[in-house]
Amino acid sequence: MGKHIKNFLFGFGQALVISPDREYTRPSRSDLKSDATRLRGDTKAVGSDLRKNLKNLSNGESSYNS
Repeated sequence: MGKHIKNFLFGFGQALVISPDREYTRPSRSDLKSDATRLRGDTKAVGSDLRKNLKNLSNGESSYNS
């Protein structure tokens, strides 16, 4: 039974590594914090652009451009 668990964990670990040639590097807390900051900025930019585009449409007008 131990051999099966070992093989399962090895296979699971390989699925998490995109490139098996490189060892997985665990991100630090500061990396995650900077990613969250960038994601927040991207979300605000998308929301701002969407808001601008919707203001240009009259009520009931479709936003789909054919």
